[in-house]
Amino acid sequence: MILLLTGLVGATCPDAVYSPTQAWPDRSAEVDPSIVASLDKALFQERDEETREGIRTDGVAIFYKGELLYERYGADYTAETPHLIWSASKSFTSALVGIAEYKGLLDIDHSICEYIEVGHESACQVTVRNLLEFSSGLAWRETYEGEPPTASSVLAMLYGEGRADTATFASSQGLEDAPGSTYQYSSGDTNILSLVVRTVLEPVASDRYPWTLLFEPLGITSATWERDAAGTPVGSSYLYLTPRDMGRFGQLMLNDGCWEQDRLLPEGWVERVTRPSPATLSGQSRDRGPGENQGQQFWLNAPNPGYDEGPRFPDIPESAYAAMGYWKQRIWVLPDQDIVAVRTGDDRDGSYSDSDWIPLAMALAESLPKPPPPEPAVILEEASGAESEGELTWPVEESP
Repeated sequence: MILLLTGLVGATCPDAVYSPTQAWPDRSAEVDPSIVASLDKALFQERDEETREGIRTDGVAIFYKGELLYERYGADYTAETPHLIWSASKSFTSALVGIAEYKGLLDIDHSICEYIEVGHESACQVTVRNLLEFSSGLAWRETYEGEPPTASSVLAMLYGEGRADTATFASSQGLEDAPGSTYQYSSGDTNILSLVVRTVLEPVASDRYPWTLLFEPLGITSATWERDAAGTPVGSSYLYLTPRDMGRFGQLMLNDGCWEQDRLLPEGWVERVTRPSPATLSGQSRDRGPGENQGQQFWLNAPNPGYDEGPRFPDIPESAYAAMGYWKQRIWVLPDQDIVAVRTGDDRDGSYSDSDWIPLAMALAESLPKPPPPEPAVILEEASGAESEGELTWPVEESP
């Protein structure tokens, strides 16, 4: 089904957006070396490969106004090594929904059954927006280590019977809550979204749509996105990227969905997906942790009024948001600071904290040499009472 939505395609982009389509400009030699040393210490400690304890960073890249300020890798990783970003993949799936919206192929307030076949008829009550906001109401348990694997919906989907068709498996679970009423973080919701996106984008862009419509315009060359046995990209979990290419996605967010002079996402889309969803604001939740707030497949640092005493990460600006994945994969976007901060890792025991290095990323940007102030403009005024036309005289400054 192709929708002809009006008022979307054609929105303009600002003249000046930072779009490093080829290589990232490198200003790492200009930053304060003492802050670099602090970042090294906070993120790259000696690794214990046997116990997997402690902070286990695989790669970090920090960008400011489209320029690289810091980059380092651990273990056997390099700048050219794609890394599994786990649930940070969900934010890319959200962006593909935005692209489909912008092209007039999708209305997020329509039932998902207008686009796909579902595993249980009750899923037809679910809208695309419900999936984006993790409020589908479909029965789901998002558990991993520490609990019986047979009790986990996500493990059954990724590694059990659901791996043959992740979206159909997720939409077969039946409703547990009214759609839109309750927040429940669910990789199943995202994989249903992935099928919706595939259904509307493949006819116009073939099965290369993640590349032709998102990756290639940004200059992303490292992407691998695994599919389930039905051929649908596993939008919840299985995208691989290098930190530099993860940074390009963050830069797209900073640019309000623009890249160079082209708009890839609807105007205002970034603001929409990074504000708290109604289900989150309602406080009705099945597994929300302290300070955990979602927009539309993006984690927010802004606190939930009435439920949180403050932001989840007090040392990080409330306006910041992130794509986050298992074992501490991160794409942090700090819009007020023009910063994108990317981290890949393999952390298991809770030693890692975003608060240990995001403030250092802000300090790093602040340490750049400040450009000299512009020369004051010389203003000539027409001479008062000048006899000849066009005669000019210097203005006289008064004492302060």
